[in-house]
Amino acid sequence: MGKKIRKALAAAALAGAAAYGGACEVLFRMALTRDSLTLPGPLARFTGKGSGERENDYSRGKKLGVAWCEAQPMKDVWITADDGVRLHAKFFPAGAGDGAGKEGPKRAVLCAHGYRVSGFWDFGGQTRWLHRIGCDVLLIDERGTNSSGGDYITYGALEKKDIARWAVWLDHHEGGNLPIYLFGVSLGGASVEMASELPMPSSVKGVIADCGYSSVRDIFADQASRVLHLPPYPLLWIEELNCRLRAGFSFADADAAAALHRNRKLPVLFIHGTADTFVLPENGERNYIACSAPKRIVWVQGAAHAASYLTDKELYEREGEKFFKEVEDGTFC
Repeated sequence: MGKKIRKALAAAALAGAAAYGGACEVLFRMALTRDSLTLPGPLARFTGKGSGERENDYSRGKKLGVAWCEAQPMKDVWITADDGVRLHAKFFPAGAGDGAGKEGPKRAVLCAHGYRVSGFWDFGGQTRWLHRIGCDVLLIDERGTNSSGGDYITYGALEKKDIARWAVWLDHHEGGNLPIYLFGVSLGGASVEMASELPMPSSVKGVIADCGYSSVRDIFADQASRVLHLPPYPLLWIEELNCRLRAGFSFADADAAAALHRNRKLPVLFIHGTADTFVLPENGERNYIACSAPKRIVWVQGAAHAASYLTDKELYEREGEKFFKEVEDGTFC
């Protein structure tokens, strides 16, 4: 091989490595940073933007839920995370707002929203339902999103610890007198699944996980291959190194299936739409199988990602209320 050919190949290899490294940097900033890049096409879909699932038939229902929540007298609440990040939530007592009953609250529900959205967006309809059945509702802002601090979204690695701290706040606020449930959608669903193994007040009685992924490694690998049409490796190795060095967590810290396997106490109600093309239904099945605690899974036929409630409200509410009753009666599973 001639000297010129070797130089050309070396230059091409360096250029390719630089391009790949640049792509990894773009993906890291898109997927994890608070100020995400906004890019068109499949790269935008990787962030959950431009996927078509935010501007489909469910958007009207989502927007109605947001409008209802915005009209309610909710209280701003702040706490500090283990790493010093300032966290925000909205607290909605059962005795306030539209349709408030005369009786006191029956339980309290901590709601954790999905990736780059808000509690009002993911839980607008559910909040109205929970309020109707006598629940105090805490709608948290995940770190790196909305009014909460934090430079990075960590896919449950640090969010799970934030949720455990919110559970302590909620327990203190309720005087330890109400059963508390952790309720999450998408990233929030995975985060409450991960939190299920952590020490929390004894008043925390159960978990509802709607379309949570099985691990950050699984969701990144799936999106890399299906959406970006890239081989998962070495991409995932580079992204995990970035996460360790810059965002302060490893992929092993964000593994819902592993956490559920270690959870032998908190009952879990899994919910997943059969038409979810973002967090595939296999994730729900994988988490259900992994869970060591009492469990039940509800499949919502034809529901897209984070759209199970709007697809079949009757089923969703019936199974949710059944879960609350059986857990509180000691008859779940």
